[in-house]
Amino acid sequence: MNHSSRIPTPQNGYTTGNYPRYSNTQWDNLIDRYASTIPAAERKQALTDVFAFLLDNLHSMQIIYGVNVQFSSKRLIVPDENPIWVAETWDLR
Repeated sequence: MNHSSRIPTPQNGYTTGNYPRYSNTQWDNLIDRYASTIPAAERKQALTDVFAFLLDNLHSMQIIYGVNVQFSSKRLIVPDENPIWVAETWDLR
């Protein structure tokens, strides 16, 4: 989850995972409440509040991350291993 404490900074070596650098105290409070709630009914309500916030604010659209590129051609010869990184070795026959 994009918690403000996970924003990459020099202090954490830019490795904490909130790469969009999303920061919202209301969102942080919802995530913290869900993570610290143990009784099932209260935890379910906390999760409901998280989803309500997501639906109202749409602060994260994961569809723009992790794009997979695929080619389809009988004429394009591409190596099986690491095809993107060796594009100079591709061949068209």
